[in-house]
Amino acid sequence: MSQPTNWGVPRTDGGNEYTPEQFAERTDDSFDALLSLHKGNSRPAYAEAGTLWLDDNSTPWVLKLFDGSDDITIGTVNPSDNKFTPARAVLYEAQTLDPSEQAQARANIGLGNSATRNVGTTSGTVAAGDDSRINSAMRNKGTLGQTDLNTIGAFGDYGVYYQTANADATPQRNYPVQSAGALIVAPAAYGCVQMYLPYDMPRIFVRGLSGSWNGSGPWRDWGEIASTPVEAIIERGSNANGEYVRFADGTQICTHVIGPVSLTASGITGSVCKSSSQSVSFPATFSSPPYLSLTARKDSGPGIVWGATDSTTITASGASGLCVGGSQVDATARLHVMAVGRWF
Repeated sequence: MSQPTNWGVPRTDGGNEYTPEQFAERTDDSFDALLSLHKGNSRPAYAEAGTLWLDDNSTPWVLKLFDGSDDITIGTVNPSDNKFTPARAVLYEAQTLDPSEQAQARANIGLGNSATRNVGTTSGTVAAGDDSRINSAMRNKGTLGQTDLNTIGAFGDYGVYYQTANADATPQRNYPVQSAGALIVAPAAYGCVQMYLPYDMPRIFVRGLSGSWNGSGPWRDWGEIASTPVEAIIERGSNANGEYVRFADGTQICTHVIGPVSLTASGITGSVCKSSSQSVSFPATFSSPPYLSLTARKDSGPGIVWGATDSTTITASGASGLCVGGSQVDATARLHVMAVGRWF
């Protein structure tokens, strides 16, 4: 107990002067109280408004401030682990606060009622990342496969779908572009609206219904709401078959040089000679057969040379061609190939 029975150091006791020994004793008791923060199991009787005192009625001790009528808790002191914990701190042990104090502490730092709930998967708990309630809210509807987009338009069809195969994203299934991607379906007038995001190009397409849902429409035309400038290059590359450039508007240009090839006597036809037929494989596949231009550049020999195709068939992936020259032999030339078309 560090609280004196009497606080202060008066000079007299009932009219009698204190002896030096009595004066020193009262002084020591008062100093002991100051040095120990008036530690005791109850507020000292001599406390006045503003007195700090340490309640050691239990462990941890409680540091209190007397405001003239009540004690305000400042914090706790644990002599076992030598720790001081401020009152109402974010990490203050909850069991030391009564329910109203806990609610006030949460309000002080802006926490809602989720702070009092456990993580779980049932009603009244805080949802974890893999919680079915989150997945249901996002409505992951899964892969589209070979589904016709015209059949997804009822109110209950809303959600996020995905297409993983370019080959399944066909115009016949009412895709805006033949490219894998994501389909977002949201409730709207008459049923739903659709938004399609191709995976390989920075474009967004939307469409909605023009009347009440009938199982397959009636759909408005797809409209593009976001794209890069048509002249923007989306992809550039090269391989053993040449070089290619893809533009944002769908244009693709492929170039390749084949040779040198020889124009020999065995290749003379009428008044001209020609090289053997050269297979042309485009470095990037087109979405449909492109326009093909073949030219030739002479490496050696007399006369002039030019490029020509020797087949009636041009496909989305290649063609064939040869170098043609005058009737002179022993010339060599290179076949220059340029194909222009669309990549989507």
